[in-house]
Amino acid sequence: MPLIPQRLAWPPGLASNCTSTRTESTVSTSTRSPTVHSRVEIVAECDAYGRTHLTRLWAEGAIGVRRTGDSYVHLVGTAAGPIGSDTIEIDISVSDGACLSVEGVAATIALPGATPGEGQLRQHVRLGERARLHLALPALIVTKDAFVRSQVEVDASNTSELVLLEQVSLGRFQEAGGAWSGRMLADFGGSPALRQSQNHASILHALGREGESGCGALVSRLELGPARWSPAEVGTHAGAINAVLAQGGRLLTAVGASLARAHRELNELLLLNTVAPAPGAVEHGRQFSRAEIRQTGDDLSSLLNSAIRTPKD
Repeated sequence: MPLIPQRLAWPPGLASNCTSTRTESTVSTSTRSPTVHSRVEIVAECDAYGRTHLTRLWAEGAIGVRRTGDSYVHLVGTAAGPIGSDTIEIDISVSDGACLSVEGVAATIALPGATPGEGQLRQHVRLGERARLHLALPALIVTKDAFVRSQVEVDASNTSELVLLEQVSLGRFQEAGGAWSGRMLADFGGSPALRQSQNHASILHALGREGESGCGALVSRLELGPARWSPAEVGTHAGAINAVLAQGGRLLTAVGASLARAHRELNELLLLNTVAPAPGAVEHGRQFSRAEIRQTGDDLSSLLNSAIRTPKD
């Protein structure tokens, strides 16, 4: 019969002198912050030859920043959020004579957290003399049980030009939305140009769903610049309204059952105020039908695109 070797024992005192190299990683829940703070900083400056240089591109948290052209920047979501009470802060500064376009990729989806909380989305914009900025952040999708408070602050010189697009959707496709409140503050040439507040209740009220928790969308387009818009422009069209600002500029706002519908209403109102009708054809300010708008073909589309996009430097 083969002999079965017995298990060798540690020599006396050796085991107590050995130090294990195995370590276990532990995360202290007491030091972990339940809130994620995301921040983006963009600075555009102009040199002596009139060229725009992006002197600062910095981001942390759930948003990344990517340079996609000489004066073009795209914001990319690197993580889900805002969730619960997460905060997102975007700071953009365009110095004298510089030109910048900032757009987003996909959408920002606000989700409820494990504990009730209020998410924050803040934008700070500063424009120097003869500066130009086109700012269109990703659409904010506020899902059920989420609550987001957004604020836009603009300080623009009276020779600068700004096109700012804000997009909010209550809920995803065929889903009830959460709660949202937004405030837009704009100073133009050192004087107050706009002070506006809206919320999810105003969107649902405009859609005839007051007191409900259904889905809806809002698109706001703020234009500031030395050009003066006439108060005689078409003020409303279907679900969109055009408000001319006394300090120079205008605010167009549209609501719809979906984000695509709100964009369609806003674009049609833009067309009405961009293309002048033939002399004697219709009275000034008459609302065109959608069929009349479509009949104009590609010419209106090209004019609309040129009005939306900031001229390249």
